Amino acid sequence: VRTDYDAEYLNDQGFKNVEVIGCPSLIYHLDRNFKIQNQESEIRSVNFNFTSDFRNLRISQKEAVEVHWKLLLWMKWQYERLPQQIHITLQKQPFAEISDMHDILLSYGEIHQFYKDCGRYFYSVEEWIRELKYDDFSMGSRFHGNVAAILAGVPTLMVNVDKRMEGMNRFYHIPSINIGDFNIDRPLEYYRELADYSDFNANYKEKFDVFCNYCERNGVRLRR
Repeated sequence: VRTDYDAEYLNDQGFKNVEVIGCPSLIYHLDRNFKIQNQESEIRSVNFNFTSDFRNLRISQKEAVEVHWKLLLWMKWQYERLPQQIHITLQKQPFAEISDMHDILLSYGEIHQFYKDCGRYFYSVEEWIRELKYDDFSMGSRFHGNVAAILAGVPTLMVNVDKRMEGMNRFYHIPSINIGDFNIDRPLEYYRELADYSDFNANYKEKFDVFCNYCERNGVRLRR
C-alpha cells in the first residue's frame, strides 16, 4: 500500500501482511539518484493545481467549502496581481462536486477568465512533465498534479486535503502544509520558501529501494 494510513486501515480489517511502499508515480524515472534542487532565484513561472475530490475529507462540510474555495481564489488573485506567468493544471472540474455535496452554488463566472487564460490540460505524462520544466514552483491540493512537477524537477508545495495525501508526503518527505493551515493573506514567496527538498533528497534512495525490492520479491519487472 502507499501509506501508513492505508496499512492501519487494512490491519484493523484483519489484513496483517501489509507493507508500505509509497506511490509508484514517484519512481517514474527509475533513477535512484533523483533529486530536486532548491530554488532561490526569482519566480518567473508558477504551476497551480486544485483537487475536486472532497468525498474522503475528515473535516466539516462548511470547512471543506470555505477553505478550498479560498485556495482557488488565492490562485486566481496571483494571476490578477502578479507579474509572474501563472498556469493551472486542469484535471477535473471542481465546482460541480462542491455544489452537489454542499448545496452551495459557486459561480464559474468568477474564475472563468483565470481558467481560460491559464488552464492547461495534458494528454500524456511525457508532455506534462516536459511543459512543467519551464515552471519555477508548483503548489496545489492535487497530489499527482504536484508529483508531475516534482518529476520535472520543480520544487513543489503540497496542500494536504486528506490523510492519504498527508501520508504520502510524510513517507517521501515532500514539503507540505495541511489545508486548514493555508492562509489566504500569505504571498506566493512565503509558500515557495516552504518547499525545501533537503529531506526529500536525503531519503529518496531509501524509498526507491523499498519500492524496487518489493517489486523484485513479487516478480514485478520494472521497465527501464
